[in-house]
Amino acid sequence: MNIQGRRLIGTTISVVVLFLGLSAFSAEERPTARGKELFRDHCAKCHGLEARGKGMVPSLIGVTERMSTKAIAAHARMIGERMCCAASIKKLSDENFSDIVEYLETLHE
Repeated sequence: MNIQGRRLIGTTISVVVLFLGLSAFSAEERPTARGKELFRDHCAKCHGLEARGKGMVPSLIGVTERMSTKAIAAHARMIGERMCCAASIKKLSDENFSDIVEYLETLHE
């Protein structure tokens, strides 16, 4: 098999895996599910898995009632610039932040 054939097979497999991964959630659940994963990977180490914060790290429960998605993203990016423990935040896109905010909207006291 030539290199183009292998690339085509690899691309096809990637598309199928992505489709199967996304189809495990309903259309309404997808952003929330992605947001939960992104939160776990980029925010939970400081804010905790339940977003309740600890010590000097604030709870994020109810933050969506006080701040817009844009403001949350801007604040998080500022923290990412200043705190080495939050450096991975700088890599998140606006869409990633929107997904995280959608997930945060599901959390309640």
